[in-house]
Amino acid sequence: MKPRGTFVRSGSLVLLLSAALLGCDDLISTEPPTGLVQSPDPDAFDNEHGVLELYRGVIAKFREATSGRVTNGGYIVMSGLLGDELSAGKLNTPTSGAFTATTVVDSRVMSSTDPASLQAGYEGVWRNLHGVRTRAMTTIEAMRKFGPNHPQDLIGHMYALWGMAEVMLANFFCSGIPLSTMRYDGSFQYAPGSTTEEVYEHAIAMFDSALVNTPDSVDVRNLARVGKGWALLNLGRFAEAAAAVADVPTTFTYMNYHSTATNASGVPNFTSTGSASAQHAIADMGTVADREGGTGLPYRSSGDPRTHSPLVRGAVPTSGDAEVYKPARWMVRGGDTPIIMASGVEARLIEAEAALQSGDPRWLTILNSLRTSGTFTTNPNPDNPAVEDTTWAPGEGAILFTSIGGSLPGLPPLEDPGTDEARVDLLFQERAYWLFLTGRRHADMRRLIRQYGRSQETVFPQGAYPAGPLGAYGTDVNAPAPGVELLYNPRYQGCFHRQA
Repeated sequence: MKPRGTFVRSGSLVLLLSAALLGCDDLISTEPPTGLVQSPDPDAFDNEHGVLELYRGVIAKFREATSGRVTNGGYIVMSGLLGDELSAGKLNTPTSGAFTATTVVDSRVMSSTDPASLQAGYEGVWRNLHGVRTRAMTTIEAMRKFGPNHPQDLIGHMYALWGMAEVMLANFFCSGIPLSTMRYDGSFQYAPGSTTEEVYEHAIAMFDSALVNTPDSVDVRNLARVGKGWALLNLGRFAEAAAAVADVPTTFTYMNYHSTATNASGVPNFTSTGSASAQHAIADMGTVADREGGTGLPYRSSGDPRTHSPLVRGAVPTSGDAEVYKPARWMVRGGDTPIIMASGVEARLIEAEAALQSGDPRWLTILNSLRTSGTFTTNPNPDNPAVEDTTWAPGEGAILFTSIGGSLPGLPPLEDPGTDEARVDLLFQERAYWLFLTGRRHADMRRLIRQYGRSQETVFPQGAYPAGPLGAYGTDVNAPAPGVELLYNPRYQGCFHRQA
């Protein structure tokens, strides 16, 4: 029995003959395959061409699980709702006060005993991220058995995506995540729950395996380094995190590629093509938030170009729907805009936090190098010639925009706010703006509680909520494991705790 849910391209596997001749970087950087369908032959993958399809299937699953199909629980959108980047509740009509799978996440009122329809949002995150794990582990096994002539870096890539999926699981869910395993023959073994720390540690081991199995691909090595640094950051091991990313160039980006021509990897969450076959868009799930619940960051009103989110749909008084705002940075190429999942900018932000933790003043220098090169020009203000405007040249962080076909103006350098608490606030705001809607913010909000002693009331949105029976935000800072895990996994006993 071969792994269920594995996909190949329609038509003959002979189509892969040319792909087999490509170098590993070509395979790693490939756009998503088109026309994926279930293979009618369970043995179709038991050869060197078939394992390439398994490999591409894992990449497609990772894209779907993270920046792809919202209806199946895209991690970026769901973590944005659970944090303060996105809001869903204000899109409910006055007569639809009952919860939905989206508003239970946005309002932070989730329970494994809720009806399945209310668990669908976070259950999709659970299912898809675990799907990345199990597909990666079975593909590694198949590649070692049937594809020994392929570049070893492809196995390294699988380990890196496996690690990324586990970091995201630990970020999003409660302590007590079972890391069950599957073999290529379809057999599997249920696992009991692992603590949040244990899941991060296991992810680090996957990143280390990625580095061992990646002799040539610079992109995969850098993905593994950033992923490892992210996991170490979440564990509060700041110096180790900085060391892990030290060799990552600031110009590095690892992208999820999407296409409006296929649903194989999902149309990105942040775009809408209007096609009946397109995945759900952010307009259907929520809107970019602004000071959500009084504690959220001012993503829209700050005027910061990194989080610029134009109005794309006005309010509809007849239905009670509110305005909808979309992030401009992910609409550069419409439905084909790549989504950056790891970058050298993130590496520098990790180094900046490690420097701040150790009292090294370079934390501010690192942040400012991302904002501007330090050069500027001055010109008279057209509205007041007596005043001069200063225009700063772009900094190293502009790569996040230029690499996807956009642009970012220079940002004025930051000044030291003078107190430890204000410095932490500034650093986390810079992380939120640079890494806007890439799945980092919710985990950072949990870290503010866990590592910096902040309270849930000062970090997560509070107060009235316009949907659901409570009429207010809850106190959840993570999601529980969905009820289906409790139902089918005899070794799983539920969350150890729901703390940050």
